[in-house]
Amino acid sequence: MPFLLLLLLLLLFLLLLLLLLLLLFLLLPLFYRYHSTIPSEAEGRLKMVAPMIRHILDNRGIM
Repeated sequence: MPFLLLLLLLLLFLLLLLLLLLLLFLLLPLFYRYHSTIPSEAEGRLKMVAPMIRHILDNRGIM
């Protein structure tokens, strides 16, 4: 039983880490936009990825 709880905590931690990485991936282009002379690529990536993330979070009931 404690092993199962430990496994669940590990999975939760990994999911949180993945979410943080995704947030970093989304916020980095926004930060980069102000220092870059060519913002179109970062902006395009954000517009492409953001709806997918929103869709995933909606399905999980987070947002």
